[in-house]
Amino acid sequence: MDDAFNLGWKLAATVRGTAPAHLLDSYHAERHTAGAHVLANTQAQVLLGEADDRLGPLTDLLTRVAGHPAGNRAFAETLTGLDTRYQMRPDDGHPWLGRLAPDLALTTGDGRTRLAELLAAGRGLLIDLTGGSTIRELAAGWADRVDLVTAACPEHPELHAILLRPDGHTAWLRTAGHGHADRLHEALQHWYGPAAPSNAGSAEIFRS
Repeated sequence: MDDAFNLGWKLAATVRGTAPAHLLDSYHAERHTAGAHVLANTQAQVLLGEADDRLGPLTDLLTRVAGHPAGNRAFAETLTGLDTRYQMRPDDGHPWLGRLAPDLALTTGDGRTRLAELLAAGRGLLIDLTGGSTIRELAAGWADRVDLVTAACPEHPELHAILLRPDGHTAWLRTAGHGHADRLHEALQHWYGPAAPSNAGSAEIFRS
């Protein structure tokens, strides 16, 4: 499933002629590494399933770690691939960056929604949680490829804005302690190509 999502939006952008030159090649760079991790996880599970007395202490240790909520969640994310993290540019080290974004509960001008619902269109998605105009102005040149949604997210008041690829992975975000608005251009250009000419502004559609 992750392979299909990763390749699908990159192929679509390439066919439309909007993809930056490196985009299609990033499929191999991202999914080859992820595939190697899946194979290693599978091999580890096989070894544990056939464990002899020598691996008994290891099996016991992993069982006890999995008994804790945080350990159980870490194991679940590892085994299902939800811990996959792609290299992003720019990268400021935020733990969400490069990973699948959590399914945030949001409130927009149209009412309550969730992040997964907004991603259903299969386009890039920029959530602006600041209520100002800076993010909107910075992203105006990509309105033909990226949906801009103004919203509120009470569960994460520290989050100011988040840019998602069509596959749901976080490409850029800004919080009280991470990210800068002026780095948004770099992320947009890296994943969606150059901005449209300024005279295309009349065609921009923003959602709130």
